[in-house]
Amino acid sequence: MPLQITQDLIEANIITKEEEPKLEKQINAFPGAEFRAIYIFFYEKTFGEEYPSGPMFFSYRVTEPNKEANIVELKKLLDILTGNDLLEDITFRKLSTEISNYNIVNNFHLIYRAGGLNHFYKNFTKKNQHQFAEQLIGTDFRNRVLDERKRAKLNKDIENGVLGSYRDFLRYCYNCKFVEFRPDEKRYALLKRVLILLDKLSSESFLIEKFGYEISEDIEISSKSGQAVNLSLQIGNKIYKHSYELREDLISEFVNHSYDIENLLQLLNDIVVDFNLSYRFVLVVDTSETSAPVKNESEFAICWVTQQTENLLELREFRKRFWLVKPHYQFWPKLSYTHIQYSIYHYKKSGVLDHLSKKEIYDV
Repeated sequence: MPLQITQDLIEANIITKEEEPKLEKQINAFPGAEFRAIYIFFYEKTFGEEYPSGPMFFSYRVTEPNKEANIVELKKLLDILTGNDLLEDITFRKLSTEISNYNIVNNFHLIYRAGGLNHFYKNFTKKNQHQFAEQLIGTDFRNRVLDERKRAKLNKDIENGVLGSYRDFLRYCYNCKFVEFRPDEKRYALLKRVLILLDKLSSESFLIEKFGYEISEDIEISSKSGQAVNLSLQIGNKIYKHSYELREDLISEFVNHSYDIENLLQLLNDIVVDFNLSYRFVLVVDTSETSAPVKNESEFAICWVTQQTENLLELREFRKRFWLVKPHYQFWPKLSYTHIQYSIYHYKKSGVLDHLSKKEIYDV
């Protein structure tokens, strides 16, 4: 007996009669997972290749509205998916708006978005949100991250559906700040704004006396542009440096700037490690797929975390909390400037370095 959804798709002229056996075979191969079968079918139909059998990271995002999109067909497909109980109500409402705004480019893009949104909203329930809010309270002042002054507001906002993703919880935490994204802002100006904010947090431990920024031709860094960004921070009589590839080719200006902030935080983390401090700076990126394909990002979320607060926030639970944390960091001790100086002192005292001059010892 023909499946209802295949008949609906044929009647809407979204698939042909000749394609019906292939789709039904896919659906029968995934009992209880009809949406996955449809996803695979439309992937192969759109890209003309077999769906990979192994693990695959796939991202489908557009950078501007597509006025050529077939809105009539997309709405038919959305109605068919809804009529066959394959979409959450909130997923249907969100995709209806995106289709009307020309933010969905084709049928597979619609199914891709639907899958991501369904997965997120099944997790992002009010019950789960309240549980996460309670978790952020912690057990004492050492591992608490929720700002007590914002606790009542957070619970009220959860009930009123104000939060859009788990990253929004960071707005209620004392150890996180949001930095405004300003289109067309120069890299140096953005990084200086971030640095001024974070310098206030670290000023009790060290004082940043000078910030250096330059773009140079650097053959040591593999770059499509052939250029590198060179950052430097002067702390006392020591200058810390970090260089990274200049990128202008990422999917949006916002992502380009996120990449710049990530590298600044890497440099700052090198410094806090050198000072044997217990926290690290991180950039938290939302991966919930809740924002429209034409990204309307307006803020960068930056947190400073200890091992205790990292566990409370579940920063490494990427799939559970729908976020990524950058740059890569660790808490176990690294070989720091202090450690090196201490080691040299004892090596000198033991006579092991007697054959070296002072310049040879310290000019590393």
